[in-house]
Amino acid sequence: MNDLVNFEYYRPSPAEFNHHKTRKATADYQKEDYVHVSCQFVVGEGNWQALTQIDSCVNWSDVIQVRLPCEELSSCPICLYNPVCPLSPVCGHAMCYSCALRFSDNCPGGDCPICHKPLIFSDFRPLKTYPRVSYKVGDEIVMKLVFRDRNGRIVCSAADEVETNSTTKIPNISSDWGVKFSNVITASPSQILQQVLMAQEEELKSQLAMLEDNDKETEPFIIRALKNCWIKKINALMIWNLH
Repeated sequence: MNDLVNFEYYRPSPAEFNHHKTRKATADYQKEDYVHVSCQFVVGEGNWQALTQIDSCVNWSDVIQVRLPCEELSSCPICLYNPVCPLSPVCGHAMCYSCALRFSDNCPGGDCPICHKPLIFSDFRPLKTYPRVSYKVGDEIVMKLVFRDRNGRIVCSAADEVETNSTTKIPNISSDWGVKFSNVITASPSQILQQVLMAQEEELKSQLAMLEDNDKETEPFIIRALKNCWIKKINALMIWNLH
């Protein structure tokens, strides 16, 4: 996959080192390219015909949720624990919702602690993980004939393509096939409310309930995160009612 997007880790030249043995923190590659081919993105309902083309990339401003195929996320770079109600910045390095708020307050305009990309809180998106399918020796694998347009990115069953013409539209989040084989899926206002915002709210409430006495400084950031979720829920409900 790295070869397809021409991705490689940054290797500084000797000329970039000074007598203090430091090097520049930026890299020539675009970390966003790796995120785009590794993650799945949920967008709202709309005309996404352009995203059915194989070389198209979804705009980060249109992303509602980021889905990452993995068993367990890396530790939050702020608190160094497993991310709670994780958010993903453009670079893809997950943080706790409360940690992202704290970081934006203490280091406004700061860089990602891992890749040094600038972090803007408005660019953070909800992050959800889902199991990566893996096989071992002896497993039974069922093969199925699929269809894809020459310059398209949407893969569907060869039998279904004739009936639904599903290679010309982005699949919905409720489509099992689409969730498995498309890196962009759509969601209605009700689906965004139930599967994204309410899931965030429940995770934040659990974090607040399990908060220990020696970690009370995190409490105001969790409460702020809950308030943000409530505002987004109200907006989603208003859009849902309009539909």
